[in-house]
Amino acid sequence: VCPPALRVVGKQIAKNCNGLPLSIVIISGILATLDQDGWEKVAERLSSNSVVGATGQCKSILELSYVHLPDHLKPCLLYFGAFREDQEIPIRRLMWLLVAEGFVQKNELESTEKLAEGYIMALINRSLVMVGQRRSTGGVKTCRIHDLLHVFCVGKAKDQNFLHLVQGYDEFLELDELQHPRRLSIYCQPKQFAKSRIFCPHLRSLQHST
Repeated sequence: VCPPALRVVGKQIAKNCNGLPLSIVIISGILATLDQDGWEKVAERLSSNSVVGATGQCKSILELSYVHLPDHLKPCLLYFGAFREDQEIPIRRLMWLLVAEGFVQKNELESTEKLAEGYIMALINRSLVMVGQRRSTGGVKTCRIHDLLHVFCVGKAKDQNFLHLVQGYDEFLELDELQHPRRLSIYCQPKQFAKSRIFCPHLRSLQHST
């Protein structure tokens, strides 16, 4: 049951979601981590937002959700942009990639793989990542993100020069305009990849899939 002190502001936030299921789910993930002052700030930001249209409203709420993420979870979320839209990603593979990329903050109490799994579960609990398949023991086997969130991650990652997704030969031409891209995720035929002759001396990681 919603506490009485939060009912008014909660109704205001719900109204500003304009009945969009994704917006409601994402906002719920944010509010679950905030106190009353945080709820009021979210309500103020949504009320002052002049974005018109369902897609624009969702983008605004996704941006708000990203801002409220802990710093160590932000690169983990943006990394989903390296995969295809609607792709179900095996949890184990994702854990290993997060560790290999250096996104996991090591400590002496838990293994890096266990910490990486905790990061993924934190994103799931915030309703940013969806569970795909479950294991027979009840654990999560695969996960994915909503297509609008995928678009957001690809755009935000590109803006921050965090990750660049290349889905065809023509997009290789854009790489010439980039200054030292850090990560590339390439979806194309091997011949196109070889023909591109990309030169990225400061590249940290490369994913290639046809």
